[in-house]
Amino acid sequence: GDTILVKGGVPHAIGANCFLLEIQEPTDYTMRVERVTVAGDTLTDMQMHYGVGFDKMLDCFDYTPLTREELIDKYVLTPKEIKNDTFTLQTLVGYDDTPCFKLEKVEASDYTLKLDSFVTLIILNNNGTIKFGDEVLNVKRADKVFVPSSVGEVNLKNINAIICYPPKVN
Repeated sequence: GDTILVKGGVPHAIGANCFLLEIQEPTDYTMRVERVTVAGDTLTDMQMHYGVGFDKMLDCFDYTPLTREELIDKYVLTPKEIKNDTFTLQTLVGYDDTPCFKLEKVEASDYTLKLDSFVTLIILNNNGTIKFGDEVLNVKRADKVFVPSSVGEVNLKNINAIICYPPKVN
């Protein structure tokens, strides 16, 4: 249930037996320091550093040592919560944390999401419905639903989901 915001340039790894949802800021580059992927695929030099070269790639990282307390203080976020009889809405990552994206978690028997941008919903439970206009979409755990902004509003029934918003536009 932790929300950890790892900013660009911070080396990090995901350990065994860890279930997580990783959202990345939109970028042209992801520097990879491991040659073999979790799936067992071997990466080429270009797939690892996109032509920058290993020396320059390694220079992009921040190697400042931090204590456990400093790591928690710097990277673990505390959700902001709104709750009523029909839903709980938590802002996991807000635009005040990063302009690159926003993440909310909704647990709702009934919730209307008003859109001013597109969103992606990642469904966390089974047997929920998403209604927009006259259309009803039945969803289940692990479904990913892209909702264009032109929909205007979406009604969520019996849904637990992560709502992923695009970068903040000024």
